[in-house]
Amino acid sequence: MTCEPVGVRNQQMEREIATLKAERDEARLEVCQLLAQFPGAGASEGYAEERGWKYLNARNDGKS
Repeated sequence: MTCEPVGVRNQQMEREIATLKAERDEARLEVCQLLAQFPGAGASEGYAEERGWKYLNARNDGKS
């Protein structure tokens, strides 16, 4: 355990959480882009949509 004030630890955790969320979103985008390259990827649209991923945007313009 560190002797840092609670506010400092909270800020550190918030930054770590933001970093992890950004990495997660980047990985989701990459998966959707990869799936879009294969025939029959229409089924993967449903998979992505069930999870709330922005599959169509990832496939069409490379943005999440």
